[in-house]
Amino acid sequence: GEALEGVEFQIQDKGGNAQRFVYDSALNAYVWEEFAHAGNSSILTTNAAGTILIYGLPIGEYEFSETKESPGYKRLRNPIAFTVKDNSDVTSPVVIDLENEMNEVTLEKTDLVTGNPVVGAVIQIFDEAGDLVREVTTDENGQVLIKGLPAGTYTFREVLAPEGYILNEETFTFTIDEQGNVTGVTEFTNEPTSLTIVKEDRENGQRLEGATFELYRLRDGEESELMRFRLEDGVYIADATGDLTSVVSNTEGTISILRLPYGDYRLVETKAPKGYDLNEKATDVTLSDDGETLIVTLLNEASVPPVETGENFPLHAMPFFMLTVICLSIALYLGRRWKTLS
Repeated sequence: GEALEGVEFQIQDKGGNAQRFVYDSALNAYVWEEFAHAGNSSILTTNAAGTILIYGLPIGEYEFSETKESPGYKRLRNPIAFTVKDNSDVTSPVVIDLENEMNEVTLEKTDLVTGNPVVGAVIQIFDEAGDLVREVTTDENGQVLIKGLPAGTYTFREVLAPEGYILNEETFTFTIDEQGNVTGVTEFTNEPTSLTIVKEDRENGQRLEGATFELYRLRDGEESELMRFRLEDGVYIADATGDLTSVVSNTEGTISILRLPYGDYRLVETKAPKGYDLNEKATDVTLSDDGETLIVTLLNEASVPPVETGENFPLHAMPFFMLTVICLSIALYLGRRWKTLS
């Protein structure tokens, strides 16, 4: 692993007494001293190679404790016990190998409505001084793993929401302690954009089931794009790989569509509710980034049953009609003749 310079340690004997040392630059080592004075200290610090060399520590049992971690790394939780024996010398030294793990923080972003991961959210992280320390993007699991942040308190916020989501403008805070424990907020949500279509009877306002629409995205200088959807729990989710290209009003006469990108759209009715005329007028709507649900109410007129006239009398029924008239005429004649004879 990487050598960690500047990590500080203390050595204590079995009685809990901190051992003191003086640094000898010629030896590039710490030399034990029995008595405390202004020239010695109980603090041992790793050099550029990540090592500490100690001479003269008396025979006995000790504990080696980390008192200051390298920035971005977890401090060792527990002291390391070791023993200096009578044969511990330069040819057979006591060697203690230590490894520090990096601090890790996982931020997670989910859809406020469905709970699904939100992919592609851009997040900025700031230290206590307000300086930007990281900019990260959530992965396919809606997560981002951040390694190597020093212990301290941090704030973070979303600066770019994925298409189909409203920017979450709230600022969140988490803290990393010396052992790498993380407390505070690490999970937050995005609210999807929302379009609701309401279908009503023009005369009485009754909600209408079964109206079918296609939705086209409009872009300047480009052909309109037929939107695709998938259906989840009665809600249409905009999805470029979805298997649906139309949406249908439910029993409450509404259509709920989530995760449409901001922009301009055109609603085209392709099938009217049963008993109603098709509304052939396309409706243009704009989904803006104000965070509000866009509600569009569209009306249909009830169909008028056609009135049959002579012009549309079926010709194939004419012989039967004539036969009926002749029979009625004969019956009427015979009836009158019978009355005369009587």
